[in-house]
Amino acid sequence: MGQQHVGWRVTHIDGQEVTADTCAALVDATREPCKTFCLTVRPPVSGEITFTDVDTENSTACFRRHVDPSDFRVSLGRDGRDISVSLPSSLVRVMGREGIERLQ
Repeated sequence: MGQQHVGWRVTHIDGQEVTADTCAALVDATREPCKTFCLTVRPPVSGEITFTDVDTENSTACFRRHVDPSDFRVSLGRDGRDISVSLPSSLVRVMGREGIERLQ
């Protein structure tokens, strides 16, 4: 894995599903000298948040919301003045009504 995988989601460790409840225990089970394990990962989808620079001592973190440009569909009307933009439903939910209204 490399820099291109930053932000990807770990979905399984050694075949077991990773959830908020199981993550810590599954990761801890990999902490042995010479231990090998299998990760299953997937790329993030539009609307998901990735936390970075987590400082547990000060209870701070930075985050970014993933937006995949290929999820957007833009088309011009026949008169060339109207623009139609299609967004993925996951991003629409995150933006909420206010965010959508700001686009109009």
